[in-house]
Amino acid sequence: MGTLTIFLEGKLKLKVNAAKSACARPWERKFLGYSLTAHREPRLKIAKGSLKRLANRVREIVRGNATRSLQFTIERLNPLLRGWMAYFRLTEVTKACCRSWTGGSGASCGCCCGVSGSACTLG
Repeated sequence: MGTLTIFLEGKLKLKVNAAKSACARPWERKFLGYSLTAHREPRLKIAKGSLKRLANRVREIVRGNATRSLQFTIERLNPLLRGWMAYFRLTEVTKACCRSWTGGSGASCGCCCGVSGSACTLG
């Protein structure tokens, strides 16, 4: 990392933030909510932190649902899920998403690919 920092700051006149910068394998890092798989041909996947944040936001909306109407809950969930799926549409691995929503059962998640997790054609 030292020689790279010297090159970026000296030759290219760029400022390097040491707290945010690291030299690591691509599958060990995440960038804008995405990460890569550690295969011969890496594929784009959703970072674990992004999935956890989405699950927490969905949980916040659904929690205490007994006092709210179903229509209200759907109106709050739709923009969140539509925006999330639009942002992560480039993802090539969907099995992780299917498993996270169905608890690893392989049942249809309905949000990622619309097919059962075990028969997912994208993952």
